Amino acid sequence: MTGRHWRQDALVSAQTEPTILIRVVESMGSAPRDAGTRMLVTADGQAGTIGGGNLEYQAVAKARHMLKQADATTKLLRFPLGPLLGQCCGGNVAVLLERIKPSDWTAIAEASAEDWLHTDIAAGTHKIVAADEAKTLIAAGKRAPLHLLGDRANPTAILEPLSTDLAQLMLFGAGHVGQALVQALAPLPIAVHWVDSRADQFPKTLPENTLRICTGDPVSAIEKAPREAAYLVMTHDHGLDYDLVAAILARGDARYVGLIGSRSKRVQFERRLAKEAGYTPEIIASVTCPIGLAGIGGKEPAIIAASVAAELLSVLSPARANSGNKNKD
Repeated sequence: MTGRHWRQDALVSAQTEPTILIRVVESMGSAPRDAGTRMLVTADGQAGTIGGGNLEYQAVAKARHMLKQADATTKLLRFPLGPLLGQCCGGNVAVLLERIKPSDWTAIAEASAEDWLHTDIAAGTHKIVAADEAKTLIAAGKRAPLHLLGDRANPTAILEPLSTDLAQLMLFGAGHVGQALVQALAPLPIAVHWVDSRADQFPKTLPENTLRICTGDPVSAIEKAPREAAYLVMTHDHGLDYDLVAAILARGDARYVGLIGSRSKRVQFERRLAKEAGYTPEIIASVTCPIGLAGIGGKEPAIIAASVAAELLSVLSPARANSGNKNKD
C-alpha cells in the first residue's frame, strides 16, 4: 500500500482495472502478518504484502483466478501454514479475497474516520456503521484492526474501524536532517505533517505520506495537531525549538517527543522547562534528546534519519517492538 489510507488505494486501483482486496481476517500462532493486514492484486500487479512466502503466493494466485470469474465477489480461505503451505511459521491464517466494485467503494473511501465498515462475507456487500452501533456488535466494544462476526469457524461478516492505520508524526524543521528523515519515513506506516516557515526549504515533490505545512508561526501548528501524535523538533532555531517543546508538553497527549541536539542542549532545555514553564521532572523526562537509537554513530543526515526512523517505529509500533525482530517466512 502507499502512504494514503488503504480505502483510497483500493478505490483508485479499482477505477483503473479489476482489483481484488486481500485481507488477513484471522492470524493465530506464528504467522507472517497480523489480522487487518491488506494487499491489492490486479491481473499483472500487486501493492502491499501479507507476508510473502507461499501464503502470499497462493493467495495472489487465487485472487487472479477470481479476476477471471466475472461472478466471483468474495472468497474466505484458511491456510494452516505448516501442513498445507510448508512454511516453518506453523501458525494459521484466514484471508478474505474481495472484488472491489468502485460503485460501492466510493462511499467507503469517503466515509468518516469515526465510522466502521461492515462486510457481508457471503454476499460481498457493505454498509457503513456508526461507532456506537459497532460497539454493540463486538465484545465489550474492544477496538481492534478487524473483528469476525458469527461463528468463528464460519463467520458471516467482518467489522473493521475506518480510522487511519497510520501513526501521526508532527515534524518541525525542513533542514538537511528533516529532508533525509522524510525520505526514510516515505515507505513506512507513518503520516508525516512537515512544518517549517521557510517555503524554499521544502522539496518540490513530497512522498505520498507527507503533508507540507508552511507557516510563519510553527508553534500554532501544535494546536491543530492530531490527537496522540508523535513530535520531532529539529528546526534551525534553538529558541523556536524551546517554544515548540514547551507547547507540545502543554498539550499532554504526545506519544513521543523528540528533540534533536546534544546532551548539553538537553540539560539547558531541562533547566528552562523547569524554571520558565514550571514542568515537573517527570514531564521533562518524557522528552527524548538526543534522538535516535543508541550505538549508531555518525552525524550524516542519512545516518541520523535511519536511526530516528528506527526509534520512531519502536515507539509507534509497540507490538512489533515487543516481539523482537522476528521475521516470518
